[in-house]
Amino acid sequence: MIAFVKGKVVSQSEDGVVVDIGNIGVNVRVTERMLSMLPDFGEEIVLHTYTHVKEDAFMLYGFELPSELAMFRQLLTVNGIGPKGALAIMSLLPVQELQIAIATGDSKTIAKANGVGAKTAQRLILELKDKIVLDEVLESMVSDETNLQTSGKLSAQKQDAVEALVALGYSQSEATKAVKQVPVTEQDDADSILKGALRFLF
Repeated sequence: MIAFVKGKVVSQSEDGVVVDIGNIGVNVRVTERMLSMLPDFGEEIVLHTYTHVKEDAFMLYGFELPSELAMFRQLLTVNGIGPKGALAIMSLLPVQELQIAIATGDSKTIAKANGVGAKTAQRLILELKDKIVLDEVLESMVSDETNLQTSGKLSAQKQDAVEALVALGYSQSEATKAVKQVPVTEQDDADSILKGALRFLF
């Protein structure tokens, strides 16, 4: 089993990235969100990986954070969900929001993942709901939000983008989720964050 991959980004495709780990190019499948956050070609990246072996294939699935890999593994324990389906679900929502959807029985949101139908979403919730402690998830989100607020300008930019989305007719929840998915640097203003968030809402 390969625990992680560390190397330079060589190229990317619709569902993965090729990482040079010392004159060997390793193809790692990643979420759509991760694809949008990849460093420039030639820059270094570290991905925590899950190794999937079949008779005719050897595939790696990579994640930026150990918590994402842990969630991916948890999804694979659900009957009927393989690596492809689990990656689609992980592409749909960040870990904490996925955990909240599971804990609150929000099968409609989970069913929006590519290739995941209503029955599979309901089964996922049935099998994993008891394993998600909602209070712990919410505490973690509050902690993360507090850390964001300490960055001052960046937090204010995101808040402005959320308010703009609400003004456009989106709910506070929809707006917040979309903005949180946008990779942001200190150079980004509210308008650029807003444009990025709208891509997740269409």
